[in-house]
Order: sequence, then structure tokens, then C-alpha cells
Amino acid sequence: MSDVEKVFSKAVELGQNKPIQLRWEGSGNSVHAAGLLFALKTRVYPGTSERIRFHADINIYEKEDSPIFLEAKQKMKSAMAWAKPTQTCALKANADVTRDSKAFGQNEVHFMFVRNIMPTDDSGQSLTDEGATLKAIHTGALRNRANSLKATEQGRIRIGMSGAPGLAKASKTDRMNMPAQTLFHGANDLKLAAEEKALTLEGGVNALGSSDYETGEVMKNTGESLGIKATYYMTFVK
Repeated sequence: MSDVEKVFSKAVELGQNKPIQLRWEGSGNSVHAAGLLFALKTRVYPGTSERIRFHADINIYEKEDSPIFLEAKQKMKSAMAWAKPTQTCALKANADVTRDSKAFGQNEVHFMFVRNIMPTDDSGQSLTDEGATLKAIHTGALRNRANSLKATEQGRIRIGMSGAPGLAKASKTDRMNMPAQTLFHGANDLKLAAEEKALTLEGGVNALGSSDYETGEVMKNTGESLGIKATYYMTFVK
């Protein structure tokens, strides 16, 4: 099931009187957020003509005057051009995914996407061999963002990676058939960090890559497109 379908299904479960709460952390140029929110334009609650209600927080690590933040701002403006007051989003710059819990006072969420965050060197180039650094970022995200999930409504953090060092260096075919504990760098450590915050790994460490992935455009940390790639997820449930 695609990310759009997962979000739509949860929105229907919540019903018309409870907008679904979404968040992206380290969203970069926000191509994923823009695509998903734009896709909701055609989605309505069953048996009605009312479009799905949502609020989305788009948190971006880069500064407000950076080319990546400005690109994200334009993408979100285009994606939300159709929106009514019941469909809202907010962008925030300088947002470190490992910041203190609830530092920004943002809404608790049903879905949080932490996708393709990557350590960089001083020139902004991706450090594709820094697996330990990336694992520290992801475990910090789990520990500090867990309190932002809707505890009574099964909030989810979806940590996604499309390449090294987050994933094993392998072909797409091989990755599809790898269990999470082999596919993701530091998978067992991520699971333990999640359990400290009463989060459960959906599917467990033996779930195959093919059980939870999304195909779409991916960007480098410099903002350059890497084209269409598969992003594989470890999903943690409150």
C-alpha cells in the first residue's frame, strides 16, 4: 500500500470530524510531502463529496534562505493551491530532527515521515559511508520525536531510506528480499531505541523490504534529483 493509500485509509478511519495530522522531518525539497498532499486533492470521505481534512507540518533542516528551503516552499505552494481551510500546512526551517521533544509545540501526529536524511560534509555532499552517524540521527529521531505521536490513535514514525549508508549496498531485487535487520544499517539498535519510548516495530526485524516501500523521486542533500527510486521503511507504532 502506498503512502497516499495509508494516509487516506487512516483519514477515513478517523472520520470527517477529526483531521488527520501529518508531519515530515528533514523534508529537504519536500517532493514527497508535496506529492502526497497534492494526491489528497482527489480523495473524499466515503459516501460524501467532502475532501479529506488534514494539517501537515513540514520541518526542514536547511535555513530559510537556502535554495532547498525556497524550492520546498514553492513545491508546497503548488501542491496546496487547491486547499480549503480544512486542509492546511506549515513550513519550518532550521528544524533538527533530533531536537528536544516538543520543542516547536507542533501538533501530535498520526504519520511522521523521516525520509532519506543523510550526513553531509562541509560542502553539503552526502556521506554515503557514515553509517554510524546516520544511525545516531535515526535513533535520536526515535527518542525525541516519539512524544509527538498520537498515542491513543496509533501514531506512526516511518523512517525511510533509499540507499547507503542507511541501507545495505545491494540491488533493488536483493533489497526487496532482505529482512529489515539485514537491509537497514543498525536495525536492531533502532528497534531498541524505539522500545525505550514504547514504540513497536511494525512487522518486526524479519519483515522483508518488499513489505514496506514506496517508489518516487529522491533528492541529494544538494537538492539535485536522484530520479525515481524505492524508499524502504522501518515503521514504528505508538
